[in-house]
Amino acid sequence: MNDRLDSSPARPWDEAWFTDFYEATAPALGRYLLRVMGDPATVDDLIQEAYLRLLRASLPEMDEAALRSYLFQTATHLVYDHWRRTRRERRTLERLRDEAVPARPWSPEATDVMTVFHRLSVRERTLLWLAHVEGYDHREIARIVGVRERSVRVLLFRARRKMARLLRERRTANGA
Repeated sequence: MNDRLDSSPARPWDEAWFTDFYEATAPALGRYLLRVMGDPATVDDLIQEAYLRLLRASLPEMDEAALRSYLFQTATHLVYDHWRRTRRERRTLERLRDEAVPARPWSPEATDVMTVFHRLSVRERTLLWLAHVEGYDHREIARIVGVRERSVRVLLFRARRKMARLLRERRTANGA
């Protein structure tokens, strides 16, 4: 990382420091959001909103790791907000059409692990991504997701078990 990031950021942050911080954190944040959301257009909006909220926040002095954690926490909350809003909009549209939208069955031809990954809930995808891709420990995940640290252990266990079950079902359905 750039030397400017190694030192505490000045308040207000100068443009050079923020540019370095953005370049160091945006790729990982984008990968995380893309895997959780699956929609590049939505990901771009969420990244922009997460950094905007970071810039607007009145935060205590933090080192770069804490700021990165705050950024992922903010992005995670934005994901949850997006899914709640989308769910409300979908329900409203269904009521307006006054007909049930038939559920699309899962395609047994899907061979990609990411297809199975997207069958998990947003929370399960978030937990798995933060733990296994971003490498956050249970304490950090608890802070980002907004649950107790002990809950993270249980939720991660269940998410892993569900992912394994879905992968086994996929193999069985494909005759492997």
